[in-house]
Amino acid sequence: RQCACSHPMQVKAAQREKYKAVRKSIAHRSLADLQITDRLFSSTVYRDAASVFCYVSAGTEVDTKDVLLDALTSGKKVAVPYCTEQPGVMEFYFITSLSELVPGKYGILAPDVRVCVPAVSDARTLLVVPGLAFDRCGYRLGYGQGYYDRYLKNFHGISIGLCYNECIADHLAHDIYDQRVDYLACQDFIRKAELHK
Repeated sequence: RQCACSHPMQVKAAQREKYKAVRKSIAHRSLADLQITDRLFSSTVYRDAASVFCYVSAGTEVDTKDVLLDALTSGKKVAVPYCTEQPGVMEFYFITSLSELVPGKYGILAPDVRVCVPAVSDARTLLVVPGLAFDRCGYRLGYGQGYYDRYLKNFHGISIGLCYNECIADHLAHDIYDQRVDYLACQDFIRKAELHK
């Protein structure tokens, strides 16, 4: 059956607090990060991607340093997000080295836009998406700023959410503005997100 929608904002807020706590409590995080990135590296969606647009991890997010380094060293074009002055709007910029990252909005490392080139997605772009949680339909629970929902609306490639096992939900509250990711990757699996359970 299809996932339901039109849940009130307070449901999202409660789920956000729940999964913040769940993610903080995860043990053996570095091992989990390694298992998740191994799943990603073994996938055809990663191997076939000519460019990888990937978040720079911070806090308790699934670590993406190895993803960025692997993509850079394997000849893929790599881009990372930059939060613009416009609320909730981000753009991606190509980087050729992690040394081109500088502290950005919210204290998260971001591309140095003085030296990096704006990136445009195409059919062979893989977008690696963060989230507090994802459900099996591919809907994500973020921090409520809407950056990825706005970006995904006009994204032209394949998107994949990185998530811990403990943060995969059967169903998350979502509304008409929320965008689904195409694939989910956690310690236990990598699979296509499906609307029908």
